[in-house]
Amino acid sequence: MYLPEDSVNEVEQQWFGRHLAAMREPVLSVAGKPKDYVAVRILRLPTFTHPSAVRVEAEGDRIVRRAVETDGQGGFDVGEVIVDRAGTLTRTQADVMLAELDATGFWSWPAEEEGGLIIMDGTEFVVEAIRNGEHRVRVRTSPDVGTEERGLVKFADFCESQFAATGFDDASELDEDD
Repeated sequence: MYLPEDSVNEVEQQWFGRHLAAMREPVLSVAGKPKDYVAVRILRLPTFTHPSAVRVEAEGDRIVRRAVETDGQGGFDVGEVIVDRAGTLTRTQADVMLAELDATGFWSWPAEEEGGLIIMDGTEFVVEAIRNGEHRVRVRTSPDVGTEERGLVKFADFCESQFAATGFDDASELDEDD
């Protein structure tokens, strides 16, 4: 099981877990970690194009970022890894990223999005974060649809900036012009 129990439904647990496993992503957990451990991972699963993920982990002075993409289709096949980039962040860069996540309202969002919006063939964004011993997962589908009405402007900007910072050319998945 990749994500904490009861954080997503069983279908999502299997779907998201298959993609994370294909990307060779670790299971994130607070168990055995120091109090200052922080992790943020964004899994992006567009129905018909390449799945990708960006993960930042901070433990003490060590802050790493990994970006990975497969040649699969987010709604279907997991594919094989075709992009795998890793690097480090400064404390300032990590603090800015966390402030941007905080500005989205992520920590106070309900587990499931309210409003009953149904989107077919969109892009799933799975954001998993650990900070101050709290491990939270939130899923939002196609934040580029009804962005303002759904209160996802800052979230869409946050996700786009994290993928763009890694050099992914397809950060436009969140462009409102699509």
